[in-house]
Amino acid sequence: MLPAILVIFAVVVFRCAVGTADDSVLRTLANFSPMAGLAVCAGAAFPRKWALVVPLAAQIFSDLGLYLLGKSPFFSWGYSIVLVVAYAAIVAIGWAVRKRPTPLKLLGASITGTLLFYFWTNSFSWWQDPGYAKTLSGWFQSLTLGLPGYPPTYVFLLKSLGGDLFFTSLFAFSLGLFPAASEPTEEPETEPAEA
Repeated sequence: MLPAILVIFAVVVFRCAVGTADDSVLRTLANFSPMAGLAVCAGAAFPRKWALVVPLAAQIFSDLGLYLLGKSPFFSWGYSIVLVVAYAAIVAIGWAVRKRPTPLKLLGASITGTLLFYFWTNSFSWWQDPGYAKTLSGWFQSLTLGLPGYPPTYVFLLKSLGGDLFFTSLFAFSLGLFPAASEPTEEPETEPAEA
């Protein structure tokens, strides 16, 4: 499964490069992530046994790379379970469009996956972070402004949406999910029948 290995490698390199960058331009790409785009395309293109393994392997290897480079913790039980559930749902969304993966369907699946990931992970943050009031207004805060001192969470949503649409398109083209425009075929020449 060479395409899967190449995609995992590209995702790991991208996440590690952005996660360790000191350059402010690269740091702005921190939430411009390939992960949900990868999950959608894995669901749409890979065999069932690889569809969830590929995005999870990319997440694990890139997290390990960032951990070894001293940029993030490697494992958190709660957040890791939340990610597995989110990626499984996004893979299922990709699986739903696999029979006829048109560009419109894949991009729609990507947007749906982005919104699902955003609501799921921010709801988890609201539930486990003591900075949020455990009320409806606290949950709304987790989905819009986030905690004081950090960028608003809607900025995370916008960057995630941009990254997901970009990487879904990139992976879909590289995996051959979008059929090339077919050229008209010429009728084979036939020899005239003999009289």
